[in-house]
Amino acid sequence: MDFFTLKEINDINKKINNLKYLELPKIINELSKAKLLGDLSENSEYIYAKKKKNLIEKEIKILEEKISKAKIKNTKNENLKKIILKDLKSDKLLEYQVDLKNKSNEINYNILNIIKNKKIGDLVKLKRYNKEILFKIILK
Repeated sequence: MDFFTLKEINDINKKINNLKYLELPKIINELSKAKLLGDLSENSEYIYAKKKKNLIEKEIKILEEKISKAKIKNTKNENLKKIILKDLKSDKLLEYQVDLKNKSNEINYNILNIIKNKKIGDLVKLKRYNKEILFKIILK
């Protein structure tokens, strides 16, 4: 179960709609055109379009599953601690919310423990996707 803000849920829904109603029809059209080129077993345009279609469908399924299991973050709850980190390499912001009374989310608690003696502007290294990434603390 993932927790998202309303904005994050809306962004995911926009991405799903873009994939479903723009990207997928475009690739289906490419598939139709590629079929007209002849032998499908040696037709690289068809093979490429088919793989691309499968990837788009898989991404749609993953995003829809994520939304179906999502819970909305309660930003009004004083037990929640909001932490924002900036990835210095990609300039992307990561937002974490830790429920100070519920210690079931291990990842967020590990982040809280890493930054507990740091202040805003300090740099921290976190392990994400099996590599260490340097972050700057934006909000604590």
